[in-house]
Amino acid sequence: MRPSEYLETAKRLYYNLREADAREADRLGMKCLAYVFASIWHSKEVYGVWKGHVLLAVTGVSEEFNYPDGDKATCVWCLGTEDLDHHRRDFVRYAPSILSYFTAKYGRLGNFINKENKAALLWIRRMGATFKDPVRIVNGIFLPFVIERSERLDVWSDRSLDGCHDSDAGKTAEPTV
Repeated sequence: MRPSEYLETAKRLYYNLREADAREADRLGMKCLAYVFASIWHSKEVYGVWKGHVLLAVTGVSEEFNYPDGDKATCVWCLGTEDLDHHRRDFVRYAPSILSYFTAKYGRLGNFINKENKAALLWIRRMGATFKDPVRIVNGIFLPFVIERSERLDVWSDRSLDGCHDSDAGKTAEPTV
């Protein structure tokens, strides 16, 4: 995704954001287009996940951060559209590849998921995440997670990212599922 595409992609994502992701942003006190755009803009790498011309999700990694317990991880994030539910199987097939790629390149990944976002919690647990003690952030309770490189993740990674290439800005192109 090139920087010139950030705003248009952020708009497409925001106006079709999964209800659970919109609620999670609201719990963080950041339910607005600027939140979605900032997630894309501040990423070291960002991918749009497409099924044909339909945007399913945007995912990326940003800077390393400290958990409340002092542990560190590189921030990984994913925001989905309502269309993701109609193509869940495709996304589940693709997800281990991107997580395997990110863990190989950045090591420990992590972030916080709102306790109400059951689908995201289940999905990240299936990807091998371990959880830390819940923390309150603004208006919600969030579960910090860590995901590390594992054989399990690599075995599940049955789709290659070889078709993706670096753009001029050092970001990566959108793989299609």
